[in-house]
Amino acid sequence: MPQIHTPSSDFSPVDISLGGRGSLCAVQTPRFKTARLSLFTVLPNTRKTAVCAPLMLNVLRRGCEGYPSLSAIDRRTDELWGSSILFRDFPFGDRKVIGLTLEFIDPSYLPGGTSVLPELLDLVRRILFQPLTDGNGLLQKPIVEDEKRLQCDEIESLVASPHRYAAEHAATFFFKGRPCGIPSFGTVKETKAVTPADLIAFWREWCQTSFFSFYHVGASTPETVANAIAGAFSGLLDGNTTEPDSFLEVLPPLSARRVRKKEESLPVSQGHLVLFFHTGGIVYGDHRTVAMSLAKEILGGSPVSLLFMNVREKRSLCYAVSAYYLASRGALTIRCALDPANRALAEREILLQVERLKNGDFSDAELDAARKSLIYYYRTVADNPGSMEQVLFRQKRTGDTQTPEEMIALTEALTRADVLAAAKLLSLDTVYFLSGTKGGSGDDEI
Repeated sequence: MPQIHTPSSDFSPVDISLGGRGSLCAVQTPRFKTARLSLFTVLPNTRKTAVCAPLMLNVLRRGCEGYPSLSAIDRRTDELWGSSILFRDFPFGDRKVIGLTLEFIDPSYLPGGTSVLPELLDLVRRILFQPLTDGNGLLQKPIVEDEKRLQCDEIESLVASPHRYAAEHAATFFFKGRPCGIPSFGTVKETKAVTPADLIAFWREWCQTSFFSFYHVGASTPETVANAIAGAFSGLLDGNTTEPDSFLEVLPPLSARRVRKKEESLPVSQGHLVLFFHTGGIVYGDHRTVAMSLAKEILGGSPVSLLFMNVREKRSLCYAVSAYYLASRGALTIRCALDPANRALAEREILLQVERLKNGDFSDAELDAARKSLIYYYRTVADNPGSMEQVLFRQKRTGDTQTPEEMIALTEALTRADVLAAAKLLSLDTVYFLSGTKGGSGDDEI
């Protein structure tokens, strides 16, 4: 790849240590009237974590010292000029990430320039570190049992969304043996087995050993935000825990040894075909991720992609088809919603388009359209605090420090040869098919 010149970026995060178990990564920007502050802890993705982490968060949000119910917490955030607290639980590579996000009005838009952040952080401290307990120091059993029931309902409700069911079951099959192959929330049996004693032990270990990473996007200076966090969490972030070194615990295979197949069925109309490819080990931190991203865009990332135009539009073999590059896991997946009767033809046509991509059988116009689509995405990152936070998180977790401006410059510099070199690394590993047994027109969720 040639040497390129990239413009200076307004995306200049500042890192501030908050003690031995905490840090702040902040971008100061006047673009938004609201600010966003997230607190994340990164955990190994084990069966125990998959079950207990989301359960713990949902129990904690039900009440705390001074605010003994969910409605009391909601009233408090309403009092703070309509601020909000969103609890977060998501995978990243082989890791499990849990925490919460605060959204609140920037002080410059409030009377007298008063900041609500100190009071919000006091509420967060109470929620996370001063939960409601019974006389034995355990999390209250009625709340734990209620949240266990809701988590079981969430697990069982997957069958009501065939699209999600197929995507998650295919991923579990493809990533089997890796931490990221553990299903979200675990199983109903595992959830039902959790006791208040189990959950309080999990909570205590999380409080005492986790590294708390804060991410802020807003007009306030990083120092102001750091001081507010230090005041609210005084003493709670002391210690010597360090952030996990990598977002991967197991390096992804470079290529598939063989094609594995799995089929399931549900009483729905649509079928769902999911294909998983290895990407030659290209993950965040590898300079080739930008080329793989562009290859994905050509293949199935837009309404003018090879898959959309040929599988859906020209041959009418499916209702929807898209490709997704999972750069934190070293995989590319194609998802297709279709009439089960078209399964064989659609699979053959999808694989034909993958071969077209590998062979460079696409026009300069198709390459240019994909390039413009990807560049448009990078240009809009700074328009949304959540997107900016995602970049901050990726930079901190993976060592991939490229700014959106640098990603644009790299994308503009990519040649057809760069794209082909990345595309040729794709190797089919898994073909998963969820067959709809009802027949009829495709009226299920796409």
